[in-house]
Amino acid sequence: MATFTASEMHGGLKMNHTGINTAQSHLHAALSVSEVAFLARIPNHATIHNLMISGGTTGNTTGTWSLGFATAVVNARSGASLTTNSLAAAISLTSSAIYIQPIVGGPMYPIEVSLSDDAVPQFVWIQASVLGSVTATTTSSLRLTVQYTVPGG
Repeated sequence: MATFTASEMHGGLKMNHTGINTAQSHLHAALSVSEVAFLARIPNHATIHNLMISGGTTGNTTGTWSLGFATAVVNARSGASLTTNSLAAAISLTSSAIYIQPIVGGPMYPIEVSLSDDAVPQFVWIQASVLGSVTATTTSSLRLTVQYTVPGG
């Protein structure tokens, strides 16, 4: 099993204290089932307001992915523990599909990232894990956009 890291657009990790911060990334790689793609870094204490993933696979009609956090995170607003598939347990994407995760309602939204203040690094990766319908000869293309605020913003 391999781990891939997406290219972060717009300079990487942002922590502007005024307004919405946007993390965008793009990954284009040959992935197999059980492989993981790190898509975006979110800083400690950030509140996630919106998330959109698009893309999928070529060579197959649909790829199936889970979306979550690379390490265990606590949602400071609800107390819920969030793991590798907490944002979406199973997303089916074709080469042109767009999946929008509404950050409203439910027991874990909005998501306020809470890591230990002693944790190094002080950010967490949002990751996509390949669940099925993808082979090593299939090229996957994923794009992620996450909008978040940080304390004071």
